[in-house]
Amino acid sequence: MKKFFSLIMVTSTLFSFTSCGKSITSKITDNAINQFLEITKIPRPAYCHEPMLNYLSNFAKAHSFNYASDTCGNFWMDVPATKGYETKPKIILQAHTDMVCEHEKDYPINFQKDGLTPVIDDKNHTITAYKTSLGADDGIGIAMALAIATSDIPHGPIRTLFTADEEVGLIGANSVSNEVIDSDYLINIDGENENEIVYSSAGHLIARHNKVIKMQSVPSTDKKISILISGLMGGHSGIDIDKNRLSAVTVVTELFNSFSENKIDYEICDMDGGGNVNAIATSAKTTIAIDSSKYNAVEEIIKEVTSNFKSAYPNEDLKIEIADINNDAKCLSLDESKNFISLLSSFSFHQGVIKKDGDRVITSSNTGTFMVNDSFCEIGTCSRSHVTADLDSMENEFKANDEKCGYKYIYGSSSPGWDGDPNIKLIALLKEGYSESYTDTKLSSMHAGLECSWLSSKRKGIQIACLGAQISDAHTTKETLYLDTIEPCVKAIVHAIKKLADLN
Repeated sequence: MKKFFSLIMVTSTLFSFTSCGKSITSKITDNAINQFLEITKIPRPAYCHEPMLNYLSNFAKAHSFNYASDTCGNFWMDVPATKGYETKPKIILQAHTDMVCEHEKDYPINFQKDGLTPVIDDKNHTITAYKTSLGADDGIGIAMALAIATSDIPHGPIRTLFTADEEVGLIGANSVSNEVIDSDYLINIDGENENEIVYSSAGHLIARHNKVIKMQSVPSTDKKISILISGLMGGHSGIDIDKNRLSAVTVVTELFNSFSENKIDYEICDMDGGGNVNAIATSAKTTIAIDSSKYNAVEEIIKEVTSNFKSAYPNEDLKIEIADINNDAKCLSLDESKNFISLLSSFSFHQGVIKKDGDRVITSSNTGTFMVNDSFCEIGTCSRSHVTADLDSMENEFKANDEKCGYKYIYGSSSPGWDGDPNIKLIALLKEGYSESYTDTKLSSMHAGLECSWLSSKRKGIQIACLGAQISDAHTTKETLYLDTIEPCVKAIVHAIKKLADLN
C-alpha cells in the first residue's frame, strides 16, 4: 500500500513545475490535475455530502468567493468578473460531486470514510486507483472548473455549480432551485470522450422491486453449495451498454433456468449480485440447497454454461466456481426461489440494448443489483431512453411483472430526455476552442443520464453543452483518466469563456 502513496508524492510533482514559459491553459491543466489528486482523498459516495461540501467551502473562503449550498448537497460559488467585464454574459461551469464506488473483493474499503489511492502511470500519462474506481467521473470535472475559476483569463461573471447525487438518479440537478441557474450559458464538464461535445442525452428510470419472505429450514436431504461468478468487465449501464459486455444477471438466470430445465430443484439461501443499479454487474455470489444426488449434474451445467458464455463473449474472463457450504443458514422455499428467479429473468430478458436507430442506442435496460438476504429479496433496475414513452412502457411492464410475482414496485428516480440543439452558439465556440488540438470535433447524442436534462428545464432558452477529458471503464475498478486529454478540454472551455467575454 505504501508504495502507491509514495508514487503519488513523487509523480504528482510533475504537475508542479515552474510556470515560466507555460501557456495559460497549461497552467490551468497542471492546477486541475493537482486539484483532482486532492479530491481523490475526499470520501464522496452518493448521499455522503459533508466531506466535499467542507472542501469546497474552504476553497471558496481561501479565494474570497461568495458561495452557498442547499439541503440536497448542491454547492455553488460565484467568481467575480474580471475588471471591465462585469456586464458580459455570465456562464455556469457545472460538474457533480459524487462517484460510483466499486472495489475489488479482496480490498476492503469504507467509501464513507476512506479516500482513494491514485496510481499515476508516467509512461502512459494516466491515472487509475488501486483496486477501486477512480472517481474521475466526475472529479476531474470539478477540478477543471476550480482551476479555470482561479485562473487569470479575462472573463465575465462565472458560477461554478457542483451538484450532488448524480450517480443515483440526477437527484441534485433535479432539486437545485431555478434561481441558481441564472445564466444563458452552461457547460457541463461530465463528458468522458476526448474531442466530443454532447448536445443531447437519454432520460432514465431507476426502480427497485422487493419482497419480504419468511425463510425456512433447509431440507435434511439437501446439500448446500455456493456459486461464485466473477471476472466480468462490467461498465457504465448507458455508455457501455452496447459494447457486448456480459452481465452477471444474465449468467445467474441462465444457470438457474438450466437447473430447472434439467429438473434440478433448488432453494436459495442467499444471493448478492452487482453493486450499483447504473453499473453492469460484474459478479454474483449465491448459496443454494440442492438434492445431494444432483451435485454432479450441477457441476456439468456450470461447465456448459461457462463454456457457452466464453464462446459468446470472448473478451470476458468469466469464472464460475462451486464450493460446499456447511452452515445453519435458512432458505427460501422452492416456490419462492423459483418465483425470484422468474422475476429476475423477466428483467434479464431486457438486459442491454432494446432499441437502436442505426448505431445510436435509443432504449436500454440494466439490472445492476439483485439480492436475497435474511428474508429480504430485492432487484434494482436502471432503464434509459431518448423516448419518454419507452420508459413509461417499461415501467408498466415492470409493475405488472412485480405484481404477478408478489413483489413491490419502488420508484427510485427518473429524468426527462435532454433534446438539445447542436447548432447553438456555445457549441460553436467550444468547437473553435477544440480546433487548436483536433482537426474535427464530434457532436454526440449520449445514451446516459446527464444532468443537463434537468438543468435545461430550469431556464427557458439556456444553451448547454457537455464535454470532458477521456475516461475509460468508468464505474469499474479499471477506471482510467487520460492526462493528455485534459488540456484540449481546458482550451475549449477557456476559448468559449473568453469569446463570451468579448460579446457586446
